Amino acid sequence: MGLFDKRKNTLPTTWIPLTDEAQLEDIIAASHQKPQVLFKDSTTCGISAGVKHGLVGDWSAVATDIDLHY
Repeated sequence: MGLFDKRKNTLPTTWIPLTDEAQLEDIIAASHQKPQVLFKDSTTCGISAGVKHGLVGDWSAVATDIDLHY
């Protein structure tokens, strides 16, 4: 399975849901230990869909070395 499970149309558990603005401070602190990625998706934006598609393709090899926030 890649970064995006096309069968379920969901992201796998390697993504950390970003649900609260307060999480940003924790992400900033964690960035001193390892890279942090924030991905903001929009279901109505073609650019966002294209970027998500690109991430789905080959990102899983890197995903163990970084934290992915969605």
